[in-house]
Parts: sequence; C-alpha cells; structure tokens
Amino acid sequence: MPKPKPKPKPKPKPNQVHCGTIYIPTFYLSTGTLRGESFAESRAALRREGPVTYASCSAYWVPFMVGVFRLVLVPGLRGSRTLNPNLDPEP
Repeated sequence: MPKPKPKPKPKPKPNQVHCGTIYIPTFYLSTGTLRGESFAESRAALRREGPVTYASCSAYWVPFMVGVFRLVLVPGLRGSRTLNPNLDPEP
C-alpha cells in the first residue's frame, strides 16, 4: 500500500500589503486631521509623500523580518530552517 502524500508546507505570504493600503493612508489622514488640515490637504500630503514612506517602510521591515524569521524558529511551522542548526526541527 503506497504512503499517503504529505500535506504541502505552508509558504510565507507577503505581509507588506497592509502598509500601503491601511497603515500609511491612516497615518497621513489622521495626523492631518489632528493638525487641523482639510481632507484634501491630508490626501495631497499622502499622494506626495506616501510612496517614499512606503518605500522606506519596505526597505527597513522586509529585510528585518526576513532576518527575524530566519534566525528564530517559528513554532508549528514544520520544516522551517534557521541559521542555528541546534534549532532546526529536522535535518
């Protein structure tokens, strides 16, 4: 009797989508409101400065998180690999 095929391992999914769609627009619109700017002024600031903010956010957080999840074993994620061979669950 053949062995059943193992379930595919979960693949990491990009987590930067929230920065461009929720985090950065909310920041610009809410800080503009707190400063007494109109919605149009806040939106203009978002359109002017938002792409640079997103690029700098991604330039920092993507490599940082790759390092974190490469060095730290994620519990429950079988087959994840770290740079520390003592933490690897499988050879």
